[in-house]
Amino acid sequence: MPSRRSMTPADLRRVVVVEELDLSSDGRLAVVARRSIQGDRLLGHLFALRLDGRSCRGRRRSPARPSSGADRRYAT
Repeated sequence: MPSRRSMTPADLRRVVVVEELDLSSDGRLAVVARRSIQGDRLLGHLFALRLDGRSCRGRRRSPARPSSGADRRYAT
């Protein structure tokens, strides 16, 4: 069995976190919020996914903020 190594800062930069998942009231759409690190920036990504198997409606990206996100603006 290979020996395990300690995590490094580079390992932490590759971690992607799913922050939230919500469904539309009609159950046709799921919105997933995920957080990742790019360079020295923490980014938030929103994915709107159709649950009928058709293609994704799009992705929006914004610098992630520790606040509630009420004032967050997204750029495509």
